[in-house]
Amino acid sequence: MISIRSGRGTFHRFRSKCAAALLSLALLLVGTTAATAADAVADADTLVALIVNFARYTEWPEGHSPEEIGKWNICAESSDEAFSAALRAIDERPLYQQPIQIQFLEAEKNSTSDCHLLFISHKRKDSQLRRVLLPVDESPTLTVSDHPNFTQLGGMIGLVIEEGRYEFDVDYSRVLQSELRLDSGMLKLARRVR
Repeated sequence: MISIRSGRGTFHRFRSKCAAALLSLALLLVGTTAATAADAVADADTLVALIVNFARYTEWPEGHSPEEIGKWNICAESSDEAFSAALRAIDERPLYQQPIQIQFLEAEKNSTSDCHLLFISHKRKDSQLRRVLLPVDESPTLTVSDHPNFTQLGGMIGLVIEEGRYEFDVDYSRVLQSELRLDSGMLKLARRVR
């Protein structure tokens, strides 16, 4: 039996093991192609589960945490209808007793300054991607994308499909620059951490 009262270290080891288990499960749930509408929905649900788990196992600096603000601000570009529907399904659902608030971004019209997590679509061109990342460059916003060159272009967590499942790369120097911390269990699951 694991006691979370016995000290911060025990709780963090338990949390790291939970992070690893939950992310492993989400990473295994997707195939490389969406041959049917049902597959597209399953892929979108898996992508949203990964996004939520990345948020769950991130620590924000004082004054910016979801607990202090009273909600999780997850901002996303809608890459397709199945993904949008999966995000709408978690809007206002609690995560660690705080509601998730989904904000859909339309081009560069919306402000991203209050986002805890910003998901950017793979459909962005490299030059557009850098413009989207610029406003959150040094803010405590976790940036995630399924764009193939995301971490090379300044993003923090880049998702790729490899051998039929999601893998992810982390640019941890970017994470630290934004004063965020990622759970060690999550980092162990990354394909690459630089």
